[in-house]
Amino acid sequence: MFATTGQKRAADRLLKGERYEDILNGPKIRDFAHLIEFGGDQDSDDPHVVIDRHALSVAHGRALTSEEYDSAPVNGFRRKDGSISRRQYDHVVSLYRRAADLISTRTGERISAHQVQAVTWLVRQRLNQEAEQRRGPNRLDKGRNQARANSERAWNEFRTVFLPDLATCPGTGYQSAA
Repeated sequence: MFATTGQKRAADRLLKGERYEDILNGPKIRDFAHLIEFGGDQDSDDPHVVIDRHALSVAHGRALTSEEYDSAPVNGFRRKDGSISRRQYDHVVSLYRRAADLISTRTGERISAHQVQAVTWLVRQRLNQEAEQRRGPNRLDKGRNQARANSERAWNEFRTVFLPDLATCPGTGYQSAA
């Protein structure tokens, strides 16, 4: 749906069995792939958190503009030795890990950094949608609303066909597009 040609090629390679570590370069998409593959962190001392504009906004304490996010040094790249640069990205991951540790201490239940990020991502999305509704949608917002509605519909169709026995199933996390 929102995939570039390069993303489609990477997806095809993944579906053919190649390892995501050999294909994906950016820390965000690599951490996302890790969390999908393992359902969480393999090692609690090596947290994986998906840092996108919304996650960075949460860590910053307010919604960042596209320009602010674009200037944030959280994109990685593959070095000549094959490793991936992550220094600034990992700084934001550490903020989520500290938040998870604080929540875990307060509740007595172990919460991981990726769980904090997932919950706060949904909250940030909903706050963004509420702000959009207050100000009135612009052309870009209308496109996003349609994309959200399409995502929700596609997920429900997929779930019905491939996961029919799933009694309780989460949605995409988006509010219904009005």
